[in-house]
Amino acid sequence: MNVDRCLQEIALSLIQSNELAHDTWTAVSVTSDGNTLSGFFYAVTGRAHHFHGYDISTGPFSDLKKAMGNWETCLVQIKASDFKVHWDFDKGNTYLWDSKNDTTMAERLRPRFQGDECWVSPLGLEVILSMQENSPELIDDIDEISLHCMITNAFLRAMRNGFTDRQDLMSFAIMSFEFAPNFDSHPAVKAAMKKVAGIPGAKWDSLYTAIPEGIWMEVDTETFYDGTAWFSELPKEKETEVA
Repeated sequence: MNVDRCLQEIALSLIQSNELAHDTWTAVSVTSDGNTLSGFFYAVTGRAHHFHGYDISTGPFSDLKKAMGNWETCLVQIKASDFKVHWDFDKGNTYLWDSKNDTTMAERLRPRFQGDECWVSPLGLEVILSMQENSPELIDDIDEISLHCMITNAFLRAMRNGFTDRQDLMSFAIMSFEFAPNFDSHPAVKAAMKKVAGIPGAKWDSLYTAIPEGIWMEVDTETFYDGTAWFSELPKEKETEVA
């Protein structure tokens, strides 16, 4: 197997791993010595989550070691903003895993983000594709960076309200655009959220049906709409970028 093919297979296996299936990651950063694979994925919340070690003594990493043969450790980074894969091979032990200090390793391996690309996630991209297909008029006039910030903000509001299912997060974000970014602050919506809080797994359908149509009409008015809610969960400097 040639080097390019090895690199492609490894990157694909990382993106398709179960630990990234939730799709709210902004970047993944892992190290390898050719035998094990360990690292972190970085969520839209800003937290680093451990990407657990895998035995990679066989398969594409083993083939890569044979094909290149002159590296001891390597670093692999993927950002959701462009899905480009960055490789850094080291002939020493620069990226040797330090299992005794995960916090230090998480910061050491954290990718450098440009501008607001730290708010871009695969699930956010999926929200945009869905809206471009079904309700493009709601996002046509919003620049891409602001759009990702607004979607991430909606995800964070949803998480704060107890939603974790990926389809629930998508629905919450889309409803933020269709009605108002602060729709979850309406007393009747709050009450419905508490009512469905104990439902395991996806709960959006139960929430939606628990809210009377008249309430949805209320949150879809100019008097209820609060533009500052688009950046309520993001750093304070975002408040000046209200759509």
